[in-house]
Order: sequence, then structure tokens, then C-alpha cells
Amino acid sequence: MSISRSLSMIVPIVVGTALVTGCSPANENPSPNPPETSTAISQPADSQPPTSQPAISPVIAPVTVPVSELAGSQQNLVESQVLNIVVPAADLDAYSPESTPDFLAFRQGYDDGSARFNPGFSATAPGQGEVTLEGPQTITFTVTVEQ
Repeated sequence: MSISRSLSMIVPIVVGTALVTGCSPANENPSPNPPETSTAISQPADSQPPTSQPAISPVIAPVTVPVSELAGSQQNLVESQVLNIVVPAADLDAYSPESTPDFLAFRQGYDDGSARFNPGFSATAPGQGEVTLEGPQTITFTVTVEQ
């Protein structure tokens, strides 16, 4: 009796497992191409990885100077760097260059309603020269741009 009792417990487990396994759906849309495989390329332990990487331009922080500290100062920039001149909100568009070396590009300050943009200069090439700004006060300073 114990053998038949054991069989009566084992048979439903085996049949249930077979039914569950047999009920899994077949792949109805098999891929016509075999799956892609990758092969690892090994390098000798003493080899160096390739050194040619794309050139990444460094981020150059602007030089920010309050207009009250600019007169008579020496400003040192590198090519592509910006000199940001902090002015009172009422004077954003009040300053304009009277004389500017050809290696600097002036940008006028403005307020677009959502943000204030101070006046300033962008260094476009190496050089050294004197800058005079006209506005509520006349300001003269020297700029040196290195490569």
C-alpha cells in the first residue's frame, strides 16, 4: 500500500510538470538570421590602447570684473575667453567702446526680460592693447590676450 500511495503522489507531480512544460508557446516568428555573436579581441598585456582620441575643447571660464574696478587695470585673457563687465542694471546698454584693439570683439549689454547680459569683450586673437569704454564714466584699461 505504501508503494501505491507514493506513486499516487508522484504521478500528479510528473504529469503536472510535463503539462506546464509542454504548454509553453512555440516561437511563431523565428528570425531568418542566426543571432549575432561577438568575439573578443585580446591584446598583449604590454600593449597600449590607441592614443588617437577626438579633440575636446576645454571650457574657458570668463573673467568677470565689476566696472568700478576696471579703470587702470590689466586684464589677462586667453584666446576665446570672455571679459564680462558687471554694471548696474540701469547701465547695461550705456557702455560702448571708444577704442578697441582688433583682437577683441565687443558685445553690448542688454536685458531680454528674463535675464540680464552684461557688456564685455571676447578675445579673438593674441595681442595686447588699450581699451577705452564710454558710458556714465570713461574707463581705460589694458588687455593682454595669450594663445
